[in-house]
Amino acid sequence: MKAFTAFMISFYTIAAAAQTESFKYRITDRDSIGNIIFSSEKIAVGQEESVKLKDIFIFGEQIWGRAYFSKKFSDFCFGNRDSFCLFLYINDSLVQKVTQDPPEDDWGQMQIWISGTGNDYFSMFSNTVKVAGMGENVVKVELGIDRYIGTRDVPFSDGTVEKELIYKFISIAKGQFTIVLN
Repeated sequence: MKAFTAFMISFYTIAAAAQTESFKYRITDRDSIGNIIFSSEKIAVGQEESVKLKDIFIFGEQIWGRAYFSKKFSDFCFGNRDSFCLFLYINDSLVQKVTQDPPEDDWGQMQIWISGTGNDYFSMFSNTVKVAGMGENVVKVELGIDRYIGTRDVPFSDGTVEKELIYKFISIAKGQFTIVLN
């Protein structure tokens, strides 16, 4: 029975590690920020080889991403006043910031629904690409933690003072692709 229990613990430890590890596709930059890969198909955990990865999309195609963190999410010490955020930039202009529930503590990667997936994070994506204009548009996606670092006093002209919350964004993954609008 002890051998079976030890086997099951080892099995579940390996399975959990599989969620956090992708040896071929995880790349971190010199600042320990992970990368994001993109496809017109859902990129399931460990199934990167079964989809065609892309960095150029035609407007109207489905766009999925898989973000890789430099370490498992719990190692970023997410606090109860912190927020997990995703940012969308088109041609270097911030289009939308989305706050959502953070990933599970043992995750080292996550699926991102960008456009045409049925669960898109970025409701402003399509309209902003249309406004950006014909031709090629560079799309950047960044996700991370809005880390609560304290408060500061903000004085008003009427003599009152209010506390302002201060946050610092900690990037944990980023990537970019081109979208072509014909």
